[in-house]
Amino acid sequence: MNAAPRIWLRAGTPTLALVGCGLAWSQGVSPPSAPARDNTENGARQGHDMVQPAYQPAQASFFKDAAAAGMAELAAGKLAGRQASSDKVRGFARQMVDDHILAGQQLQSLAQQKNVTLPQSPDVEHQQTLAELEQKKDADFDKAYIAAQVQDHRKAVALFEEAAQAQDRDVAAFAQKMLPTLRHHLQMAESLVAAGG
Repeated sequence: MNAAPRIWLRAGTPTLALVGCGLAWSQGVSPPSAPARDNTENGARQGHDMVQPAYQPAQASFFKDAAAAGMAELAAGKLAGRQASSDKVRGFARQMVDDHILAGQQLQSLAQQKNVTLPQSPDVEHQQTLAELEQKKDADFDKAYIAAQVQDHRKAVALFEEAAQAQDRDVAAFAQKMLPTLRHHLQMAESLVAAGG
């Protein structure tokens, strides 16, 4: 029974890391999924080189949500290119495709740097929206597509605003870089709704 305390006292840094898990989690710093061994000690020695482990769930969640939303934007934009009746809606859709291809490439690069695996398809919610859009044509499609764009971009702006405050400087910088474009997309979509598509 006395052996365990001696191990924890000797381990020092892992003990503090584990005791602080709850507090760290609440402050946006994710704890390791299992007790760290050499990598924790290496992190203390190497400083910044070990600050971004692959086990940060909050960080991984941002990547997953951003990737799913981006893929849905691409799919919806391509669909709008085929089924929209309004030139303005088709032009908006073309810009969504172009901008989200670029954003997706940058997100992929950052995810690789952080050792995060991105999803390969939109999430269930976005897939359902896409399936509903596929059933619509012409003016009905235009209205439904733009309404979905307003909703999706509001969510995307909120997601990226939160990520812009992340403790991971690279994630925060990426989110801050993307926010003006996302806000512009939202304004464009809202303008189309106000103009009746």
